[in-house]
Amino acid sequence: MLKDELNQIMKGIVINSGFPSPFASMISELYFEPEPISMQDLANRIGYSLASISLKLKMFEYLGFISRKKKPGTSKVFLYMEKDLIGKGLYLN
Repeated sequence: MLKDELNQIMKGIVINSGFPSPFASMISELYFEPEPISMQDLANRIGYSLASISLKLKMFEYLGFISRKKKPGTSKVFLYMEKDLIGKGLYLN
């Protein structure tokens, strides 16, 4: 499937830029997700705990690449990743 292949390419780019593999998995999943995704769904997709995901994403959230949102009627936290990473100042080698 094309999405899986693109996901693997993105993971490779993130890893080659010096980020650890678990971080690369999260970033690639978020990058190719067009809509906000719940932290629980992200955790289920990549096989990490909510606490682990939350800690790893704080840096990207601080830099403005990822935003956390709550939707009315639910207590879940949703994540959205900015797609224009270069425009936001992130350069992956």
